[in-house]
Amino acid sequence: MQSKQALQDKLDRLQQKQAYQLYLKSKDDLDMSEKLLGERVAVREALEVENRPFQIRVTNEKKKILEIDEKIKNTFELPESINDKIRENVNDFERWCINEKKHQEKLKDARRQIDFLENTLKEMANSEDGFRKQDAKLIAEEKEVMKSIFDIQKKKQTLDMKILNVEHQMKLTDTELSRARDVGELKLRKLKAEGLYEPIMWFRKHKDQLKGKAYEPMAMVINMKSEGMAKYLESIVPRRDLVAFICEDPDDANFLMEELRDKGNYKVNVITSKPTTPLTSFTRPYNLGDLREFGFHSFVSDIFTAPETVKRYLFQNYNLHRIPIGNETTYSKANEVPTEIRTFMTENKKFTTRLSKYTRETISSSTDLKPSVYLTASVNEDHIRECIKRKMDLSDEYKDLQKDATDLELQDKNFDEKLKEIKKSRSEIKGSLSKISSCQSRLANLKRTENELKERRNNEEEEKRKLEKKNQKYGDIILLMQLEQKESQKARHNVYLLEQDLRTNQKKMKEAEREETKFRSVVDGARHLTKKHLQQLEEYCRTKITSSSFKNILKDFEQLPDTLTDIEREIHVTQTKAECLGHSDNNAIAEYERRKRTLAAMKAAVEQLSSDLAAAKKKIEEVKSKWFPFVSDLVSKINRKFGDLLAKINYVGEVLLVQGQHEDDFANYGFKIQVKFRQEGGLQELNQFRQSGGERAVAIAIYLMSLQELTSVPFRCVDEINQGMDEFHESVVFKLLSGIVTGSDSAQYFLFTPKVLKNLEFPRELLFLCVNNGEVDCGECYKCRDFLNSKRKKNNGDPQR
Repeated sequence: MQSKQALQDKLDRLQQKQAYQLYLKSKDDLDMSEKLLGERVAVREALEVENRPFQIRVTNEKKKILEIDEKIKNTFELPESINDKIRENVNDFERWCINEKKHQEKLKDARRQIDFLENTLKEMANSEDGFRKQDAKLIAEEKEVMKSIFDIQKKKQTLDMKILNVEHQMKLTDTELSRARDVGELKLRKLKAEGLYEPIMWFRKHKDQLKGKAYEPMAMVINMKSEGMAKYLESIVPRRDLVAFICEDPDDANFLMEELRDKGNYKVNVITSKPTTPLTSFTRPYNLGDLREFGFHSFVSDIFTAPETVKRYLFQNYNLHRIPIGNETTYSKANEVPTEIRTFMTENKKFTTRLSKYTRETISSSTDLKPSVYLTASVNEDHIRECIKRKMDLSDEYKDLQKDATDLELQDKNFDEKLKEIKKSRSEIKGSLSKISSCQSRLANLKRTENELKERRNNEEEEKRKLEKKNQKYGDIILLMQLEQKESQKARHNVYLLEQDLRTNQKKMKEAEREETKFRSVVDGARHLTKKHLQQLEEYCRTKITSSSFKNILKDFEQLPDTLTDIEREIHVTQTKAECLGHSDNNAIAEYERRKRTLAAMKAAVEQLSSDLAAAKKKIEEVKSKWFPFVSDLVSKINRKFGDLLAKINYVGEVLLVQGQHEDDFANYGFKIQVKFRQEGGLQELNQFRQSGGERAVAIAIYLMSLQELTSVPFRCVDEINQGMDEFHESVVFKLLSGIVTGSDSAQYFLFTPKVLKNLEFPRELLFLCVNNGEVDCGECYKCRDFLNSKRKKNNGDPQR
């Protein structure tokens, strides 16, 4: 460490002396530059003294020139203007002579023309009266032709209006026909509001991937023969079927459900219509002729067209071939309609007849028909035929009008040709008359011109004498002016010579000034460099150059090399020796120890965290091993019970445990219920989009029944479990619930319901209570015991009957 410090001290001294030598060198350069600058300043000042006499002489000569120019200007200003006047008079005289000759020629030419025009007018005097009589006759013919043309134009305007009207009617008919034929876009816009636009576009693009026949939603492929009939079909077929895709192959239906609903997250429905039943099997049970007395005019199956697959599904599920449509007569005779007709339509009503499950009595109901929503944009064949017939009639009328227009155009063309001939003849006559009038006017003008030319006299000699007299007066003045101009030119030449000598001296002086400026720049640079080296020297030495401590430093400099080259070489050698001794920075060693301790602490923290993570995972596995088998077994029991209960009513279902994407993410664990209510297709997840409300109600009720065996409680309350179910599902659910309730280990159940189906079997263990409610309390009007005893007697004492 001591040897390295000694080398560092020596290196500092070498750098200090290097800065000192640079300062001395720059100071010497500054002194030399200031000396050369002084020499250049002396040269410039000597040239300035030499140039002063030349400048004075040039100024005097220029003053003399100005005096001569002023004298010439004041003396000869008037003669110069007269000289211009003389030249102007000479030019005027020459122009007058030229014009005089032209006037003489014009006079001769005018005489010749006058003679020619007089002879021409004598020849044309006899023809003028004939031209005027012929022109009057042509004017009368022109009026007759113009009247005929006006009548034709009037007829053409009337005919053009008719043609335009027919063309407009044809365009309107084409638009109406196109609108009647192209209803697909209108239907697609309606279904777009239902969120079916993207599914329909996907179906059109991937339809070739399906095995059998498949169609877009029914609303797209059903075409009403009359838009007014659409309300009948929509009152029978529910919305979920109208907006549902339909397939013949169940595999295609499953494929569409998977792609559109599961993957695409579209709220769509897909139904199946197998081609096993031919359309001919759906025959009408009644003859329409026998029903006309009640006002029936057609069946629902007659009011629309659709693919065979769609018709088969509608006939099979909604019996459209059995539902007749009537009018106001039907409405007035609704009570007389045969009871075999369960459903029929009038103009604004739907009548339904059914057998009550409770009393076995016939119940009739009627509902108002709502306006159509999805099927009003159907193709109306009658309307299309009417538009086509109207278009053909308009086309025939258009051809007849065009023929009439062609005839009128031909007549108009003939009259135009005749009118052109008349105008041509009149134009020739007018030309002849105009020529006569023009000759007369021209003859009068020429005679007037001849008289004017004769009045002029030739004054050429008099004008010439006047001009010579004026020009003689200024000859002497012009000669004197020329002498003064020569004197001025001589003075200008002297100024030119003096200025040339002056420019030579000024060029030398500018060269001296440039040299002076150049050396001033050198002096400024040397002064700046000297100041910089002085600052660097004082910075290295950490003292002022005028201080006493700097003198001690100069003594140390005596032991070091004197030249800059030797100093630089010694600095390089000293730096190399110091670098060979290596680095021994105390701060670096301390930083190394600190980082070493930090690294050890971080390793210990990582090991602790790894240990904690392993312990946490082990604890999770221990907890999971305790409850997961129990949960799996519990789900298995629920699944088995759920499947058994659904199997009793010919349905299929299962309950699954869903673990999510990560099996340790317990927050995402949940149940998944899958059901199948139809023979075709597979299991589908239970949700509000795939199943109807009744199907969901049955599935939820059976799922709740599957949970009953899992817990033991003294009693349970069931409130309106049959809400939203039809009669079949309500009866089977009641039967299943009765089986659970009558079990030996079952809790006591309280079932609340607003209605109970007729002909239900009540086990001995069930107690049925009927609560009567009304405005009057009739508790004393009769006794229930008397009714029960009477019933027992009728049943021979058997309470179950």
